[in-house]
Amino acid sequence: HQLKTPVANIMMYCDTAMNPAITEEERAKCMAVLKDQVGKLDFLVQAMIRMSRLEQNIISLHPDAVSLRHLLDRAFQSIRGKAVEKNISLEILCEEDMILLCDEKWTAEALFNVLDNAVKYSPSGSRVTVHPERLEIYTKIEIRDEGIGISPEHAADVCKRFFREEKAAKTEGVGIGLYLTREILEKENGYLKISPGEKRGTTVSVYLLNAGEFMNTSK
Repeated sequence: HQLKTPVANIMMYCDTAMNPAITEEERAKCMAVLKDQVGKLDFLVQAMIRMSRLEQNIISLHPDAVSLRHLLDRAFQSIRGKAVEKNISLEILCEEDMILLCDEKWTAEALFNVLDNAVKYSPSGSRVTVHPERLEIYTKIEIRDEGIGISPEHAADVCKRFFREEKAAKTEGVGIGLYLTREILEKENGYLKISPGEKRGTTVSVYLLNAGEFMNTSK
C-alpha cells in the first residue's frame, strides 16, 4: 500500500502532463506534484533499504564515546526546517553535556526519527522539549511534544513496521520511523519507552548507555 499510492499518483499525473490539451500552467502543476511524489517514493525506498539492512545485520554499528550535545545538534539540524515552517519551538532542558556509548551516525538518525514525529504530529505554535537525564547505567533522553497523542492501547503498536493510527492517517508518513529507531537502539544495547497521551502530547524516552565504564576500561 505504501508503494502503490505514490506509484499510482505518478502514473496518473504523468498521463495528465502528457495530454496536449492542457495548459502550460496545468502542466507545471502536474510536474510539481510528480516531483513531490517521486520524493516520497525515494524516501520510502531508502527507509525500506535501511530497515532491511539492519534486520539482516548487513549494517554494523560501531559504538564509541559520543557527546549527547553533538548528537542532538545533528538531529536538530535535520528537523529545524520543518519546525520553523510550523512555528514549533525546539528546546533542550539541560545545560550539562553527557558522554554516551553509541554509534554517532545511526543514533543521530534514531533521535531524528523521534523528533520528526514530534514535529509532524504537533500543531503550529506548539513546543517540543528534549530533557536528558543521566541515570546510573543509562542516560534517558525524554522527547515530549504537544501533538495529537497516541491511544494507550496502541502504545506498543507504533513501533511496528508500517503501523499508523487512524487519527494519524491525514498526516504524511509511512510508519517506519519508530521501528527503525527501536532497531538501532537495540543493536547498541539501548531501548525505547513510549508514554502516550490520548488527548494531547506524547513522551518518547530514548535510553542509551553511559560511556563512563567504556572510557575507564579504554585507558
